[in-house]
Amino acid sequence: SMLSYITRLADESASGRIDDEDLSTLGSVLFQLLLPQELKSRLANFENTVLVVDDESASFPWELMTPPDEGMPGDGNRPLAVQAGFIRQRLSNDFRSLPRMTGGWDVLIVGAPCTRGWRDEKGEAIDFPLLHGAQAEAEAVEKLFKQAEGWVPHPLCGADITFERVITSLVKRPYRMLHLAGHGVVDQWIRNRGLPPLEQAVRGTGMVLSHQRILSAADVRQVQHVPEFVFLNQCF
Repeated sequence: SMLSYITRLADESASGRIDDEDLSTLGSVLFQLLLPQELKSRLANFENTVLVVDDESASFPWELMTPPDEGMPGDGNRPLAVQAGFIRQRLSNDFRSLPRMTGGWDVLIVGAPCTRGWRDEKGEAIDFPLLHGAQAEAEAVEKLFKQAEGWVPHPLCGADITFERVITSLVKRPYRMLHLAGHGVVDQWIRNRGLPPLEQAVRGTGMVLSHQRILSAADVRQVQHVPEFVFLNQCF
């Protein structure tokens, strides 16, 4: 089916199993197959777009879509997401019914925090590589917010930023925006719960922090004031 074909293309791209030539055409294939005709002309004109997706369609690499190079404005060889505003919005029935927003302009910026103290299910150490790019990104974001009138950045950057510091800062004050750049995990083993033979694995998804801890959606959900915008750049 068309769905399985697109899924296979996306999976092969993410795992590096396709060559450079195929990778360069992936964006064009996605543009032609994923979009209905009425959206193709709109996006090909590089209009700012909010794409509403459900859990299934969210698995597709929409940001890689590349319009055909047919004399239209912009650089047809580059994905749409780097030529115009392009944001995903997840369609969900699981949300806070009466969100409380902040009137301030504080932004929490976490970049390449400490990831020491991790082990896998076999007890072997997990060494997450340093993400110099994530730290540089966070520092650049901090600089931009310092230059923007009214915004108050609160940076937490570098390998000395432990889990405790991140969580403490998260609940210390209300934030209008969160910017998180670092390692991410999906369904990662954290620990076992219970006693043998009935013990069960506790797994988590989120941003990797120190000492077998992650920053998850559940942690952000506990914050009293809902951030207006959360930006995640996670290396999985």
